[in-house]
Amino acid sequence: MIVRLGRSAVTKATRNARRLSQKAPKTEPRATVRPTKQMVVTELKEVGKLMVGGLAVTSALIASGGFVIETVKTLNPMDPPGFMVQVSGPDGELTDVHVQRRGEGDVTVLFDGGVGETSFDWDKVAQEVGTFAAVVSVDRPGLGFSKPGALPRTSTQIVAEYKQILEKLEIKGKVVLVAHGAGGYNMRELAQELQTETGIGPKCQGLVLVDALQENLRGELESVSEVVHKLLSDMDSNGEMVLRLSRLGIIRPFKVVKHIQLATTDTPNSF
Repeated sequence: MIVRLGRSAVTKATRNARRLSQKAPKTEPRATVRPTKQMVVTELKEVGKLMVGGLAVTSALIASGGFVIETVKTLNPMDPPGFMVQVSGPDGELTDVHVQRRGEGDVTVLFDGGVGETSFDWDKVAQEVGTFAAVVSVDRPGLGFSKPGALPRTSTQIVAEYKQILEKLEIKGKVVLVAHGAGGYNMRELAQELQTETGIGPKCQGLVLVDALQENLRGELESVSEVVHKLLSDMDSNGEMVLRLSRLGIIRPFKVVKHIQLATTDTPNSF
């Protein structure tokens, strides 16, 4: 059905529409705000605070997670692959030392690592040497599976411990000493003592020094320049910090990455 409106009705509707349009508020155009330098700096500061806060929270989570892992490892220790030998200190205190033994032969090869190195650092070498000789590798007290030993950890103290280990293992005859890094101090002193001793005990028949250090090295390096002297001092002071970080599990990933790098670069074909 179609309804036709008269002229008067159309005119009235048009007037009402105009009246409503006049009463409606007119919208003012929004003013354009141009960012000032101060506004940009403020925003950057706020973003920086959020980033620092997020980094702090992430670091705290990583540290706490590492601490839990290291604590669990301490509460649930692994079984050592070797066996324990007790050695005594100058005051009679006893220390359990972890020893690994491989192979058989008329000659016994004793391995000693550098700073922080354990018997496991010699695994691949010891495996090959064990095919033709008896091999002994040791976690020095305070390293690996060994308990902390008598202080201070001088070469004289370490040599006394090695002599006790050789005696308890009933090693007699020919002994070849192998040392890496700072272990050179220990093995050179041990070689001298075994040479001068009498009886049926072990006798040093050879000394192999693998990139070993010598007593005058520190003084020679410090005399190079003040920069080197400062770097060596910083390295000494970093020891305590490394121990603290190790309790949080932070050092372990760096060591894993380093071992992976060495495994890919230091292969038999690379020499």
